[in-house]
Amino acid sequence: MKQSNSWLSGLWRAADMASRSASPASADDERHAVVSNPPSPTQLTGLVAAEAKSHRRQHSDQSRFARPAKKNVRRARVVEPETDEEYTASEDWRRDCRAVAVLGQGSFGRVHLVTFQGGKFALKSVAVASLTTPKKREHARSERVALALLRGHPNILRMHAAWTAPGALHLATECAWGGELFRHLQRRKRFAAAETRFIIAELAAALVHAHKHKVAYRDVKPENVLFGGTGHVLLADFGLSKIVSIDDKDFPTKGCISLCGTPEYMAPEVLDRAPYGGSVDWWALGMLSAELLTGLPPWYTEDRVELFRRIRRAPLEPRHLVCRDPRARRDPLQRDTALLVERLLRRDATQRPSDADIKNDRYFAFCGGLEDLPSMEPPFNPSSSDADPGPAFHDRVSNERAPSRRRCAPLSEVAAVARNFEASDSVSLTADAVALDVAAAAAPPPPPPDGAPGSPGVQSPQFPGWVYP
Repeated sequence: MKQSNSWLSGLWRAADMASRSASPASADDERHAVVSNPPSPTQLTGLVAAEAKSHRRQHSDQSRFARPAKKNVRRARVVEPETDEEYTASEDWRRDCRAVAVLGQGSFGRVHLVTFQGGKFALKSVAVASLTTPKKREHARSERVALALLRGHPNILRMHAAWTAPGALHLATECAWGGELFRHLQRRKRFAAAETRFIIAELAAALVHAHKHKVAYRDVKPENVLFGGTGHVLLADFGLSKIVSIDDKDFPTKGCISLCGTPEYMAPEVLDRAPYGGSVDWWALGMLSAELLTGLPPWYTEDRVELFRRIRRAPLEPRHLVCRDPRARRDPLQRDTALLVERLLRRDATQRPSDADIKNDRYFAFCGGLEDLPSMEPPFNPSSSDADPGPAFHDRVSNERAPSRRRCAPLSEVAAVARNFEASDSVSLTADAVALDVAAAAAPPPPPPDGAPGSPGVQSPQFPGWVYP
């Protein structure tokens, strides 16, 4: 009844405002203004529509942000949502951020180092011209939605804003000063067992968090693993991820059917075009674990047909699991990592460890079942002054935590960019200028067929809901 009374009073106010628009000359005229100067149908319709819109907005805000009413308080108090930080409108990012360097470039667009309100961030710009198919546009939306859904986890790249610009889509994220795992793997050839265990543990924590929100990542590989300024792992690039609406018991094996991912890390069920789910992420994590130890993923070959045959049928051999270096063989963690890889690389998806099994696995007991990772010091930090480009192995005789090392000074931002990225010369561009530059550099798409989006007479595809926050 209160809502309906408010609605009726709004209608009366609209009619009264329309009647007063005639500006009566005296008090008597004002008392009879409603009768003598009735509003026109157009005025009344417009005012009623404005009042209805205002009422709906107010009711929506109250239902979204109202707290439960306390005792002895009749109405709920409208408050702002409680957040861990202050949100900044995407329009402020578009106006104030400035690109100062290019961190990376690909077929999709570019990643710039930008400054905004005294801080430095990464700006990923995707050229709209490169999103030529509905599948590519879906991948762009998937990354934006997944980053917003999983925002806040310490091992997932944090998105700060997203907005559209002429010719490009922008994603502003935290800057991963340590660069890509792929770059460091190429430089070091392989990692020590203690370093591998910490990297895999933080990736497992990120995947468990994604699976908790029904997000199948589907593209675990070194290129998508970044290092933050303190050496902690950040999972990035959610373009191939998929949010699955399915029961928890069916999520590991159902919900997806698309053939997507990187060939060396694809699970057998993906190659067979069978239904699959989140367990493909654990298969890819097993492939990556073996690659960090030995330098190559299991069954690797440049022949794609032979690679797919090996992934489906070839046995897992010791050379795929243990480093050939004799110093590494003396490390007990090599054996423990090999046993974990064997459990992850089971071709039957129902036999692979579940998310709960991963958290309780004794391999991750050193970090309290993935809970203590944020407070621990990573054994490998590419943003510190002692980052060794060559492989280093620990000669240990017991399965204990690696001995503590001396704390080294972090690199400056300029030195971190020079070491961990193939950065270009300094630039100074606004966000819109970056978008135009990225759009101009994108390869022109082939002319669309008649009736397709982008053809004459057909509206180009839009990206509703892209803006964040």
